[in-house]
Amino acid sequence: MRVLATLLLLIVCVPAAVAAPQRQDPTAILEEIETLEIRMFQADEELRGATARVRETESHIAVQEELMASNHAVLVERRARLKLRLRTMYRFRHRGFLPLLFSIKSPHELLRTARYLWWIVNADQSLMDDLRDELQRERRVKRQIKRERKQLLQAAGEAFTRREETRTLRDERQALVQGIRKKNRQRVNKLLLQSRSGALDVRIDLRNTTEAEPGKLKENPGFARSRGRLPMPAIGPITRSGRGIDILAEAGDPIRAVHEGDVSKLMHINGYGLVAILDHGDEWFTVYTHAREFTVQAGERVSSGQTIGHVGETGSLEGPRLHFELRQGRRDKDPIHWLQVPRGLRISEP
Repeated sequence: MRVLATLLLLIVCVPAAVAAPQRQDPTAILEEIETLEIRMFQADEELRGATARVRETESHIAVQEELMASNHAVLVERRARLKLRLRTMYRFRHRGFLPLLFSIKSPHELLRTARYLWWIVNADQSLMDDLRDELQRERRVKRQIKRERKQLLQAAGEAFTRREETRTLRDERQALVQGIRKKNRQRVNKLLLQSRSGALDVRIDLRNTTEAEPGKLKENPGFARSRGRLPMPAIGPITRSGRGIDILAEAGDPIRAVHEGDVSKLMHINGYGLVAILDHGDEWFTVYTHAREFTVQAGERVSSGQTIGHVGETGSLEGPRLHFELRQGRRDKDPIHWLQVPRGLRISEP
């Protein structure tokens, strides 16, 4: 029995003992964090797509319901006319057309009466055809609404699934980060900083990118004249970092576009996490990184001050922050000189 118990203990404990060092290996931890962040980015993209499909289907259903209401009103009117016609025919059922024909006294009167009768019969036939067409149209619209409601339920279910998947991935990342020992945290964070690709080139293709179509804005002299007047992309203490600034905002705070423009790229980059690049025209770009999520899509037009995402800590182990950069072509610009920084807001050097 003792031998059996010892074997069972070895079977249970040895794999855990082997896995523990791997779990604490900084490189493995970094790869796991980056994998989770990329999956979060993809889940967010799928969630936005599913949400867009829900809204589109709701819009189609609203149009079909308006069409059905209009068809129903026409159908009611057609039925009322047919009812009146049938009542009139019933009242004159004993007389019919024969007494009318036998009362004709001349060929001219016969032709005129025949023409009148043809008009009456043709009008009755047209009324019946119109009623039948309206009934068929109403049935088609009802079937279309039924199909689109089914599509709506599927899209809503997909959106719910993607939302839960995104929440689960965030929880996994948070648990992983919180479980890193202090010593390893410093080493992993150092690896994250080293993995940054130096100058973040806003005009080249990067991995895991979703690009917009060629920029709609060719020139935007208004941006060049906005020096010192751009609104803050987020609110919090500012620290100079690399080629831009870190704004130490709270997790979940809105990230706002500092100027109107097009969403050029959404991507995940090692050391930067989730990244959005806005094209403001005339070679002016702004870069927003470490986001928890983005609420816009590549190619979308945004206005100044519009919320484009929320503050997070992807690509970083230093807590929630927004890393913000400003470029003219490939040249870096100091964001402090361009942003309208509120008075009293602390600005720290690295």
